[in-house]
Amino acid sequence: MDIDLEISTAHLNASGWELIDYSDSTPFDSIVFYIVDFSLGLVKLISFNQQKFYDIKSFPMTSLVGNISMRTLSWSKDNHLSKSEQSALCYELNCYLHQTQTLSLYKRKYPSVDGIRNLHVVFNLYRQSESTKLSMRPFIIGNDCRMRSPKEIIDVAREVRTLDASNRPDDQRLVKDRLNIN
Repeated sequence: MDIDLEISTAHLNASGWELIDYSDSTPFDSIVFYIVDFSLGLVKLISFNQQKFYDIKSFPMTSLVGNISMRTLSWSKDNHLSKSEQSALCYELNCYLHQTQTLSLYKRKYPSVDGIRNLHVVFNLYRQSESTKLSMRPFIIGNDCRMRSPKEIIDVAREVRTLDASNRPDDQRLVKDRLNIN
């Protein structure tokens, strides 16, 4: 019996998530990324060990976005990512986050190491239909709990999308909201 797997499964289930792909972390030592792709109707949680948070390299943003787009398209079609694909997606999301103002602003506000402990980051993905071209909008929703429910993630993602639409309406006009809570 893998006790970390059992603990992770119990916490995810209690929050309304299924453990589809297990990574190397538990709810107690994780950074949690939530991926919300409006056009694909994809709402996924992916986590990784917070000790890996600063193990990053700088890549061109277009390469990161392209890779993230392809992996999320694949995940939406197969409803599964291999462990190596999941690890690569976590790494790419983390590298992307580190190159944004989102993380710099958060770290300025919460400068201690505890600021990243159990960090929750939502990535709103905006694409037209099932296109590989997308724009990404990461935002941090804090670190005050272990897991957030799918409903909470969808609600906050839609709030941010509404703000994004008012600031850049052309980017949102062809993006359809196909999110659904099952």
